[in-house]
Amino acid sequence: MPIEQKKEGLLLEHHKGPSVDLLWFGAHVLSWKSAIPSRPDVYTNRIFTSSKSPLDGSVPIRGGIPIVFPTFATPSHPDHLKLPNHGFARTEIWKWDGNLIDNQHEITIHLTLDDTPRTRRLWDKPFHLDYIISLQEFSLTTTLRITNTSASAPFDFQALFHTYHACPSASTRVAPLHGLTYFDKNDIDTDGQPKRKVEGRAEGLDVLHPTDAVFVDPPREIDAFWPLGGVHISTIGTPELVVWNPQATAGQKIAEMEDEGWEKFVCIEPGFARSFKTLEAGKTHVCSQRITAL
Repeated sequence: MPIEQKKEGLLLEHHKGPSVDLLWFGAHVLSWKSAIPSRPDVYTNRIFTSSKSPLDGSVPIRGGIPIVFPTFATPSHPDHLKLPNHGFARTEIWKWDGNLIDNQHEITIHLTLDDTPRTRRLWDKPFHLDYIISLQEFSLTTTLRITNTSASAPFDFQALFHTYHACPSASTRVAPLHGLTYFDKNDIDTDGQPKRKVEGRAEGLDVLHPTDAVFVDPPREIDAFWPLGGVHISTIGTPELVVWNPQATAGQKIAEMEDEGWEKFVCIEPGFARSFKTLEAGKTHVCSQRITAL
């Protein structure tokens, strides 16, 4: 069977072996197991989820692919001040209508989230979210469609795929980012804002030190690579890119982080992390990432 429905979520299984495990809670992808073309029979989990993270909906999940919406990090927009960090999409229960696409190339499912009395207490905006997850033989595509369902009023939002890529952080590099402007959230200037910098590492960005960098206008094609593997990331509708790893300094203070968990992932997060997208009434914006195992 291509799909196994469980009380807490779904398990998708491609006929050639890859799989995705996801929860209704936050439409959260917990794992993605995939081979690579040169070793088609060896399946590796490409997504890190902390073994200490509760999965019962009591707190946001540490790892996987959290969906950030309608605000990123600590809210700063006047309309977002009641929102929790990273918004509410990652902690709401999403719906699935039971339909799926299952063919030789992919398995695709479609989850939805609409505004509710609870979300309106936090952010008084009407919206509809579509989340499409497509599992291919060597790739995983996640697409978020954000629709403003108001009849007249625009709203401002941020949205982002907070993807925890499973990899050895000490030897992982992210490229091509050389020469790009970024804002360093670990280096704050005198007015309390992240310092604006230019990435100077031609060989690729590393996370050997605590890293929380927001890149502006990144290329649509990004690679993360390490000695025994890598991923290629293709994006649509995402004008910024966050690269994050807390390392031991901050990682030890994260309650849901497993011991030395920061050594096992690098977050590469396409979306709106610094700017805000203004979405007019009745309009839709699409963000997408396609991750291919290398």
